[in-house]
Amino acid sequence: MIFNKNENGSDELKALIGFIYRSIDFEDLYTYIKLSEREMKKIIGSEIFKVAEDHYNSDDYKAEITEGEEANAALLLLDELVEYIQLPVAMNAYRMFAPGNDLSHSETGRQMYISEGLKTAFEWMIDKDDMNLLNLYHGSVDALLEFLDENKDTETEGKEGEEGVKVFEAWISSDAYIKSKELLINNADTFNDHFFINESRRLFLVLTPILKTVEGDIIRPCVSKEKYNEIKQMILEDNLSDENKPLLALMRDALALLTISKACTRLSSEVLPNGVFQHYSNYPGNTKNTSARSDRIELSKALERDGLAKLKNLQSMMTKIKPIDTETTLDMTEFTKYMDPDKKYLSL
Repeated sequence: MIFNKNENGSDELKALIGFIYRSIDFEDLYTYIKLSEREMKKIIGSEIFKVAEDHYNSDDYKAEITEGEEANAALLLLDELVEYIQLPVAMNAYRMFAPGNDLSHSETGRQMYISEGLKTAFEWMIDKDDMNLLNLYHGSVDALLEFLDENKDTETEGKEGEEGVKVFEAWISSDAYIKSKELLINNADTFNDHFFINESRRLFLVLTPILKTVEGDIIRPCVSKEKYNEIKQMILEDNLSDENKPLLALMRDALALLTISKACTRLSSEVLPNGVFQHYSNYPGNTKNTSARSDRIELSKALERDGLAKLKNLQSMMTKIKPIDTETTLDMTEFTKYMDPDKKYLSL
């Protein structure tokens, strides 16, 4: 566990979440922290989590740094890593703990305690606070992922006679990182250029499985195999030719729109926050209530229409590129096999 070193768990939680009472017993949150750690490992990978956990439980954590020793830079980064991981873990744990703590669970059932000085909050206040806790959790996960990305190539000098240390090798070798880099849209900033996600790295990682499916089943067949492989290689080498830039832009437009379209109906409102949709002009309903199932279905259909329009433009552009590999280029008329029974919308 990445908490409660030297039996100091309650103080650690108070330092991270300033608005909670120090009197909250760490043992009361223990189970929720374990569940939250499990969820965190799914997001960043168990390898980098173990790096942080091992450092936290070592004598090097927050040890006195000897000024002038470059090798200690790695320890400072690891100290930061622990704190960046602890915050979302603690926030998510408290978010799960708070609803049960609102009531007293006694042998006679659930009860509510009201004193003269404190009264139970109204339901709308609790709902608003729940949303705030969720946003704080999402924001802290994004801060962690940003920290990992910014320091992924950082290499510290070793001690005399030793090689330097690549501190976050476990992150760049993790499945979560590698799988995202294999796609046409391989980071949150690029996705944000084609559909607003508030540059959320957390949300981008959540969308990665859908991105992979849409790219492989819908986008890739719209261009020749040769052209697709050529563009993918250029992306990996960060050397995209001017000729391929308009083509890739259309591919990414369609990929982002169709991915969000599928996410609207597949992901819960906690995973796919409503704020993502407030900047989308084609949204047909009330932006303050976008979590409603019917609203999300309508938005999904609007996004599909726009995505299919981008695919048609992509096909038109491909017909102007010579030579065309007709055997590996999928005509738009064949996309009916992806559509639902009324032949209006994609249904992967």
